[in-house]
Amino acid sequence: MPKRFDPRQNMSSEDFEIFHYLDPGTRHMEAHYHDFYEIFFFIDGNVDYWIDGSLYHLVPGDILLIHPTELHKPVPNAEIDTYERIVLWVNKNYLANIENGVLEKCFDKEGQTYNKVLRLSNEKQEQLFSLAHSLCEEYGGKKFAGDVCAYSLLLQILVQINRLTQSNSPVDKEEYNTPTLISEILAYINEHFTERLTLDSIANHFFISKYHISHEFKNSVNTSLYRYIIMKRLNAAYTLLSEGKPANEVCTMCGFGNYTVFFRAFKAEFGISPTECVKQ
Repeated sequence: MPKRFDPRQNMSSEDFEIFHYLDPGTRHMEAHYHDFYEIFFFIDGNVDYWIDGSLYHLVPGDILLIHPTELHKPVPNAEIDTYERIVLWVNKNYLANIENGVLEKCFDKEGQTYNKVLRLSNEKQEQLFSLAHSLCEEYGGKKFAGDVCAYSLLLQILVQINRLTQSNSPVDKEEYNTPTLISEILAYINEHFTERLTLDSIANHFFISKYHISHEFKNSVNTSLYRYIIMKRLNAAYTLLSEGKPANEVCTMCGFGNYTVFFRAFKAEFGISPTECVKQ
């Protein structure tokens, strides 16, 4: 049975988690990211999805593949009666250890077949959504060998999605870009977030009032420009620390000029210190 939305954006499991959500009304969320893979099965609602500067118009049956490095959020188009979806989270290390990471290919951003949005034939859509519903029923249930069945269903979902992304036939998608100014600012931040960036310096670069940039950015991204820069830096820092890079080096590499500021921001975002992240 679907349940109301749980706002947490961190995994409590070391392998995977799945949720079936059904929300009444409109929900506005801040752009966010997490350190695991997300597969988003869109069932119903009038919702677009914003991923790293591009807005995707969703239709029921679409599947989104969201990489850990991508900021994302749902964008309700209007007052809606229902917003239904199944959200599958998969731990990066867990997926990397299944058959030597062969099932990670659908999330390979450098690969030629990478696609954020899968729009399927009716047959494939029915097959994958049926697997997702079955996984929801088995996950955390009390049926005999439910965990074994859940693992089997997860593998089937991942195999089918990888086959679809590896297919030679094109996958249809509709993409609607954010306003040109905001797209250019996002691209600029994504390229220069390791450098000294401020609202003033960005406004000077684009020859536009900082108040205008701040207002337009907030309206489009639903978070402040400063918060967006910090999230990009923290996201990069988490990845580098997870690879074993020393915390003091990561601080400088990711654009934090002061270790105390970096420490406090990282601890507030992830609940652990940078050095604890390296140890884990």
